Amino acid sequence: MQRRSPRSAAQLQMCEAGSSYSFEALGCHEQLDLKDSQDSEDPTEYCYGGYHPVQVGDTFNRRYQVVSKLGWGYFSTVWLCLDLRLGRHVAVKVLKSGAGFTQAGQDELALLRCASRPTSRHPSSQRIVQLLDEFKLAGVNGVHMCLVLELLGPDLRSWQLCFGDPGLSQLWVKQILTQVLQGLDYLHTQCKIIHTDIKPENILLCLEQQSRKVPAGGSSSSSVPTGKEAKSTEKKQVNPCSLKEVTVKIADLGSSCWVVSSYSILNK
Repeated sequence: MQRRSPRSAAQLQMCEAGSSYSFEALGCHEQLDLKDSQDSEDPTEYCYGGYHPVQVGDTFNRRYQVVSKLGWGYFSTVWLCLDLRLGRHVAVKVLKSGAGFTQAGQDELALLRCASRPTSRHPSSQRIVQLLDEFKLAGVNGVHMCLVLELLGPDLRSWQLCFGDPGLSQLWVKQILTQVLQGLDYLHTQCKIIHTDIKPENILLCLEQQSRKVPAGGSSSSSVPTGKEAKSTEKKQVNPCSLKEVTVKIADLGSSCWVVSSYSILNK
């Protein structure tokens, strides 16, 4: 089991100021208390075996240009990057370089590879966050594993807080639960993976897919805009009052494990 920061790894995807337009797009105009997500990682951890120092504008692996910081966890920092090859935005998770962190990263990578394998045609495979790429980054503090993940929206817990009492509509709750169960069934039966940490913080909204479901006359750009353009575009794209469908994905396989058969247990 991995040690967690005040906010889970899934929440690193869209927890800072850069995601404010996303919450507004989903009908949340309240000022959320995200103090924990705005806290910085321990600066003393920027040492050999620890975090890799990253600056906005850096380019990872000659392909991923850093746009802004999304968040941090005990094992890693996570960065919003522009994929210069494909012209899309992604989340790049840069793990600490210590041996234990590298091993944890290898374990997570194996799980993500299994859940994201391109040969899978199972319809529920899209209920799981997708691994897009992986590479190693050599820096002043060692060699860091980097996982490139699709960029998702706010976590379900944050979205719940936006709506306050009585919370999300019954229609949305049914859709979310159905999709989560589909994702878990895919992990269990097809991938032989147990997530172990299902909670609202690890269920993320897919903003791009919501934007494709707007009524006629709405915009549905496939790219991820930024700045003022993003704020105005997203608010036009996603009107929560008109949303009849919500799309979510299960994230954070960092605590997941493989299913162990009863035969293996009896023969240990």
